[in-house]
Amino acid sequence: MSGKVIVGNYIKLAYKRFLSDLNREDLTYDIEAGQRPIKFFEKYLVHHEGEWAGKPLKLELWQKAMIEQIFGWKLKNGLRRVRDVYTQIARKNGKTALVAGIAAFHLLADVENAPQILFGSNNEDQAKIGTTSAGRMIECSSRLKNYVQGQKLKIYKYKGKVKAMNFYPNGGVLEAMSADPTTKDGFNPSLGVVDEYHEAKDDLLLNVIESGQGARSQSLLLTITTAGFHKAGPCYSKLRKNAVDVLDGVKEDDGHLSFIYEIDTEDDWEDESVWVKSSPNLNVSVSLEWMRSRYQKAKNQGGSKEVDFKTKNLNVWTDAPKTWIDAKIVKANSKGNIRLEDLQGLRCYGGLDIGGSGDLSAYANLFVNDDHIPFAAKLSFWIPEEKVKAGNDLVDYRLWVQQGYMEEMPGRTINNEQITQDILHEIEVYDLQRVDFDPYKADHGIIQGLQDHEIICEPLAQTTKFLGVPFERLEEMINLEQLELFNNPVLEWMFGNVVVFTDTSGNRKPDRKKSLNKIDGVAALVNAFGGYITAHNEEQQEYTITWL
Repeated sequence: MSGKVIVGNYIKLAYKRFLSDLNREDLTYDIEAGQRPIKFFEKYLVHHEGEWAGKPLKLELWQKAMIEQIFGWKLKNGLRRVRDVYTQIARKNGKTALVAGIAAFHLLADVENAPQILFGSNNEDQAKIGTTSAGRMIECSSRLKNYVQGQKLKIYKYKGKVKAMNFYPNGGVLEAMSADPTTKDGFNPSLGVVDEYHEAKDDLLLNVIESGQGARSQSLLLTITTAGFHKAGPCYSKLRKNAVDVLDGVKEDDGHLSFIYEIDTEDDWEDESVWVKSSPNLNVSVSLEWMRSRYQKAKNQGGSKEVDFKTKNLNVWTDAPKTWIDAKIVKANSKGNIRLEDLQGLRCYGGLDIGGSGDLSAYANLFVNDDHIPFAAKLSFWIPEEKVKAGNDLVDYRLWVQQGYMEEMPGRTINNEQITQDILHEIEVYDLQRVDFDPYKADHGIIQGLQDHEIICEPLAQTTKFLGVPFERLEEMINLEQLELFNNPVLEWMFGNVVVFTDTSGNRKPDRKKSLNKIDGVAALVNAFGGYITAHNEEQQEYTITWL
């Protein structure tokens, strides 16, 4: 708080909260209890790999401060206050070793009877990184290996990785979660550890752990991660948002702690004096020279290298490896000045993007300026039931279906006849001029169904020659905040996924192959702009936005 240690705004808020809570009469701060795991680390645990292998594991001040708070805060009844912890920190800061050490302490030396520890991550192999680290710390420790040799601690391995451990003196169990978290529905974890949560596609993993902790009087859930590219995923949209809301005082969550190590929005990412905000272990486990080399590549090569440096080393959340339009600008287009019902009877242009039979499909209605109504985009999305269940795209499709932003279709495939009927129902109250579609992907049944109702349908080749102008028009309107998007989270997510292809002549279009994830809504919107521009004979003209 004095500025002697350089930290970001969210860490300052965390310690402002800490200092304030010291004055609360309903809480006690037990320094001795908070120091027990720290002493365990430094007395019993050793590094098990790299240049420090075999050396005692000495904690840094920021690590000690975090651990002491987790185990030191007590309720008046003597139970621990802290139930869940969210930690976001850049690469190479020893996050896995930190939670592995906490797990080893909880298994061997904590006050919990019959402790059960679950390590979870995006897949089983990732989860085993944590369990392996905990097991190797114990095996390599001269003070703890006697437990293994004396058969008090059983370590189960598979292909060199630690899958589970049993500590017989207290009935303790430590396990890595399998690929299917629901297999642990009957587990009763006293400690859950989730690593690299930024890649999670849904919150099933956390829900399984949390639901199993109900019988524990002082359960603990540790989530630790770097920033990522999936702002629509549960890590950023739910867990981090809750952490920020608590720090900002928007929400109360007394059992929650968060430690968000990242550079601040006002910081210059090229100023190396702020890098320590995201990497508190700078010049310890994170070499300044290594950071400088990473920065130089980002500076020289730009694009995805720059975004990767900002995301993984400066801990800044982004939407795609190479950002097309900043998420804040996209969000600013949802001004709320008009309602969906205000669009009835207005002129619009349709854009259709049909996915594969088992994939997403999208339809866009682009409303052009009529009297008091500005330009607006109304999107419809369809998704097969099996794709919702699979959740392979790192977002919670189920939530969007529940919220009404997507139409879920039974089975494994899209029902194109249903899409036709939905589009006809959608446009019956509008003055639709035409529908432009990708001829390569379009289903002729849908196109024929629309044409049977006297709707003009035109193919639009998906090349830079034909998409360049409508793509630039869309980009310009978004940057000028002149296209109402109605707070559609699916479309906002897809804007964040877009990576741009540029041909040798400088013409651009969305690059499906390189885009991080789905961009169907953006593609449909570009098609709609293509129809609007073609109808107004603007393909080869210089243009200036004067519609508003």
